[in-house]
Amino acid sequence: MAKRHESNPKQETARRDNLSTPLRSYSGLATAACLSLRGVGSLVLERDDCVASLWRHRAYYRLRLHLAKRYCALPHAPHGDDTPNYLPRDDFIRYLDAYAARFGVRSRLRREVRSARYDAARGRWLVEAVDLATGKTERFSAIYLVAAAGENAEKVVPEVRGLYTFPGKVVHSADYRSTEGFKGKSVLVEIWSVGMTLMRYLPLWAIDKVVLLMCGVVFGDTGRYGLRRPAVGPFTMKLTTPALLA
Repeated sequence: MAKRHESNPKQETARRDNLSTPLRSYSGLATAACLSLRGVGSLVLERDDCVASLWRHRAYYRLRLHLAKRYCALPHAPHGDDTPNYLPRDDFIRYLDAYAARFGVRSRLRREVRSARYDAARGRWLVEAVDLATGKTERFSAIYLVAAAGENAEKVVPEVRGLYTFPGKVVHSADYRSTEGFKGKSVLVEIWSVGMTLMRYLPLWAIDKVVLLMCGVVFGDTGRYGLRRPAVGPFTMKLTTPALLA
């Protein structure tokens, strides 16, 4: 039972769990489910108001998985034989909801993680989050911490000259839902990424070398923590994976 600090009515004391998992993607669902099967309790902290918020709030209505369903199933829950090979958005959302219910994933919705630090003296992670519904600060203590924010948790708007003075409508892909409102109009779709820009000037193997080098500079030697970086770079991996060639 949490108790409040008298000196700050908007702050709550820590709640202890074996694992605290900040989550904004369904990788956190998979982690929590696998831990549950091994008898390890966990708590998922989710900034949005639901499971699978990327699919519910940041995906266009007619979206389908662009990979075959056998490559898009979470652990211990393959898709049924009667489901389409390329699942529509709504079917995949229902799958994720059922997955969370099936494995009893414990979650706190509308919690935004503000900080996480490791207390070596106590041997625990100390996580501070804000309840976005009430504004109260909550502190959690856990032996292990899993950060599962996902690579698409935040939209990135590139700096494009003239973008903010353009008189027409500008829509980021994260905000696009349907073709409604665009009928009969001229539409330009701009695809921008660092990798695609580099591919204009460098061969694929060179881009991967640059990416792997930058990962080492930014993150250091992750192998010390059991996170071994693959020898093959991400762009080569994407172009040679069986999932994309199926």
